[in-house]
Amino acid sequence: MFIRYRSVIAGQDVKVSVSVTDTESGVKNVTLSYRIEPQTTWNNVSMIWNSTSGLWGGVIPGQAADTVVKYMIIAFDNAENDAVNNNAGAYFVYTVVPEFTVINASH
Repeated sequence: MFIRYRSVIAGQDVKVSVSVTDTESGVKNVTLSYRIEPQTTWNNVSMIWNSTSGLWGGVIPGQAADTVVKYMIIAFDNAENDAVNNNAGAYFVYTVVPEFTVINASH
């Protein structure tokens, strides 16, 4: 799984794409699970398979400025085995930043 870290501005949806494979029984489903700090409830988004890119994709809805979002990926194969990528227990984390204002300075 590749995670690109970048600035996320207030209200901006975050698209997460991951590569999940299972050569024995095949991938049954993939879930993007996220929570808003300091909440403890996880919100689950079913990820959708994109046959063109070969990736599973899901979206975390836009959040307010200064919101901290943690997320992980949970996958099941057709034999009901699961795999979790939670960044070794640290989760994948980003903080929503306020929209930047461009200031034009005249000389």
